[in-house]
Amino acid sequence: MGQLIVISGLAGLWLTAGTLAQTPTQAQTQPQAPAKGHGPAQSQQPVLPPVSLDGFSFSQPMTVINPMELAEVKRRIDAHIEPQATAFAKLISDADAAQNFHPDPPDTMDIMGGYEPNTNQETIIRPWLWRNCHAAYASALAYAYTGKTNYADKAVEVLNAWAAKGTTFTGGDRGLQLGSWFSPMLYAAD
Repeated sequence: MGQLIVISGLAGLWLTAGTLAQTPTQAQTQPQAPAKGHGPAQSQQPVLPPVSLDGFSFSQPMTVINPMELAEVKRRIDAHIEPQATAFAKLISDADAAQNFHPDPPDTMDIMGGYEPNTNQETIIRPWLWRNCHAAYASALAYAYTGKTNYADKAVEVLNAWAAKGTTFTGGDRGLQLGSWFSPMLYAAD
């Protein structure tokens, strides 16, 4: 029997299937492992029951902008309402420019800490992440608003290039910088 782990946050709903050690009818607690160097554990660690997906319907987009918001922005663009009309023109300009972009994921990306001497964040890492993420997200969003498949194709090309490369991220600030500068890839995938 599979257990469903539901994690929600700013990026949306992520579902991960795992293995269920106990069925819902079994005990809902399990012994906590003893701390290293201490005797047997006395407390019980709560075990969450499995979550059912009955009635759940996944529809995209679901993370940054939901279908209702997408429809409202489209309406405002069509009615030439600001600031959406100007922002849409900029988006299409960026997505059109991205049509000539070639994704360039590296094998390894060392993201030095911002506190380290001669840090590479401002001169190498952020621009590298930005050009790839911006091409993917601008293209995906342009597709969502226009339905033109050339934009979707470019977003998929960028996403697939990074997925196929399997870049290894190293360095002291990798988590922080990827959270800030790589998140548009998640939004593009949505």
